[in-house]
Amino acid sequence: MLKLKNIRVSYKLAIILLVGIIGFVSLLFIAATALKNNLVAEREARLNAVINTTLSQIAYLEKSQPKQQAQEAAKALINSVRFDSDNYLFVIDESRQVVVHPLRPDLVGQQMGNDRSGEDSFWYTMVDLARGGQHGVLTYPWKTASGKEADKLSAVHGFAPWGWIIGSGMLLDDIERAVEKQFWNMAVATLIAIIVMAVFGIVISRAIVNPLEQIKDSMKKGPKGI
Repeated sequence: MLKLKNIRVSYKLAIILLVGIIGFVSLLFIAATALKNNLVAEREARLNAVINTTLSQIAYLEKSQPKQQAQEAAKALINSVRFDSDNYLFVIDESRQVVVHPLRPDLVGQQMGNDRSGEDSFWYTMVDLARGGQHGVLTYPWKTASGKEADKLSAVHGFAPWGWIIGSGMLLDDIERAVEKQFWNMAVATLIAIIVMAVFGIVISRAIVNPLEQIKDSMKKGPKGI
């Protein structure tokens, strides 16, 4: 059985260096993951804040006006909402029919989602999350305006009195780019730290091992005669 005391000093120093390198690399991945989670959480909070503000105005309309008039006013309100440049709100009902879509008015009245297990299954998930006035968030694949694939984060809130589901989403491709850029910045810093550790490890190893080897050789030769 291999015992620590039987391992050469140079190997012990190499093990310490290896453990340090593994620690640095682990921290690198942990930091990148934490950064991504924080950015996504900020985006989720932003979506929920915009939807909640809109919902409070819709609730006021629902209580202060007749239903049809209140709904028309609510649709106009939702169509006008823009935030963070080009982000918008949309509304579907609990049967997945589009009620409001500012950018695609041609979709109004159409039922979205053809297959609960297909690529557009997220429409079913939205209804499941927000049915009866509930709310939730989901992430799903989306094609950008340029045709590229990107993950999209959406928040959905149900408005029970009308059976509406109000939602909004943001693409996450910019977060991926930001995290990737920061990851490589941290990777360079980690590599520099590893090189410094390796250099110091070699210097310390030689400073300790070489004298020990000299002492060992002297002991093997034995005392010189007089």
